[in-house]
Amino acid sequence: MKHTTDQVDVVISGAGPNGLLVAGELALAGLRPVVLEQLAEPSPELKANGIVGQANRVLDLRGLYQTLSGSDEPPQPMDGYIFAGMQ
Repeated sequence: MKHTTDQVDVVISGAGPNGLLVAGELALAGLRPVVLEQLAEPSPELKANGIVGQANRVLDLRGLYQTLSGSDEPPQPMDGYIFAGMQ
């Protein structure tokens, strides 16, 4: 789909979990986001350790958490989070 500047409200860089989640939320709020991704198709490589933090809460609010997590339980806070090999 071809867009012009008068058709897009927000440009999002990257079609990872956060970029797609933000695009969906903006669209639900009535804005017109466009997601720019450098890869032509999904990569077979894992790019993240998982979806954490507020993203899990938003997925739960949208009724998607159980389907994506495979758990019947609501999201729970983590005791800690590893970033770059550090607690």
